[in-house]
Amino acid sequence: MIRGVDMPALSSRGVGADGSVPGILGLVSAVRSCKDIESACLLLESFLLERGIALLSVKFCDIDDRKPAIRPFGRYPCAISQLSTELRENGGCPLTKEAIRRLVPFDALSINEHDYPDFLSKRFLQELRKVDHNHIAVIPVIFGHGLMLVTAGLGDRDFEGGCRDQLVGAVCSFGVAIVHRFSEAAALFESEILSRVEARVLFLFCCGFNRGQIQEIIDLSEVTVAIILRNVIRKLGASNIGEAIAKVLAIGEIGNLQSPGNASGGAG
Repeated sequence: MIRGVDMPALSSRGVGADGSVPGILGLVSAVRSCKDIESACLLLESFLLERGIALLSVKFCDIDDRKPAIRPFGRYPCAISQLSTELRENGGCPLTKEAIRRLVPFDALSINEHDYPDFLSKRFLQELRKVDHNHIAVIPVIFGHGLMLVTAGLGDRDFEGGCRDQLVGAVCSFGVAIVHRFSEAAALFESEILSRVEARVLFLFCCGFNRGQIQEIIDLSEVTVAIILRNVIRKLGASNIGEAIAKVLAIGEIGNLQSPGNASGGAG
């Protein structure tokens, strides 16, 4: 379960008078009023900056890389941005490859350069180590065939404990809010097993959000959320929600965003 997630009381828009976003549900509420994904990413940047975290990039794509990706936000230095462009034309970026391989959040600076011996990938990873952060969190939000990949600089902080939980919680809820709000993103996250809403609800449940929080994130009643979860259990041929989660994790239908050693539970 994701613990330590900031969920204060919110106004209807969830944005402070100074433009700040007071909590995760405030961020989600604000995303609903955004006119485009770029504007929503600026809200996420502000939300994280208030917590001492620097948003570096946001990308939406499909796991099989068959549809055009959406890249609404980037704050990397020019050298890294240029290398990213070249890598897209020559086999793909190491961050995306690692995210799809691992299916869990990780520190970009933990990637072994020897696993990517080609010239462009090695240059990219070397430039990444020059960025003014001792740790760069990479958070893959995966459900259905879609992937939202967020990278964020943590400065001197480690990607663990409360820092990890809050960042992953914010990114997960933001990703689902974006997919729920914008059709161009939703098209990348189709599932062959679950309906669009079922996939989003189950993903959030896997992330540790409870039914009341899921209700706020995707604007459903708590009763509807409970019905959807029951339908998911039935559709997957599971005996309970724990078994349903195990099944979708096993087939890669949903990425595993739980902390190491705490990957088996959802919220009550």
